[in-house]
Amino acid sequence: CLPGAPPCRAQLSSLSDLDCQPAQDSAVLGSLGEDRPGLRLPGAVDTFEQGVRAILGQLVSVVRAARLPAKVARRDGEAVPDAPAVGGGRG
Repeated sequence: CLPGAPPCRAQLSSLSDLDCQPAQDSAVLGSLGEDRPGLRLPGAVDTFEQGVRAILGQLVSVVRAARLPAKVARRDGEAVPDAPAVGGGRG
C-alpha cells in the first residue's frame, strides 16, 4: 500500500459520499430519497471550500456559483504536475 493511499481514499470517499447508507438515509430523506434512489450528497475538500461555495451560492445564480470555484482555481491555484485534464481538456 502506498503511504498516501489511505488518506487519498478517505478524501475521495468523503467527496463522493461513498460511505452513505441508503437504507438509513431514506428514512431521513423521505419522498426525496424514494424519488431518487442512490442519491449521494457530494462533499468538499475542507470547510474552507464549503464556506466559499456557500457564500458564492448566496451572491449569484446557482449556475454561476457552480462555475466560480473553477474560475478561482484557474486564477489563483497552482498547477499539479501530471494531473489529468478536467472539463473538456482545459485543465
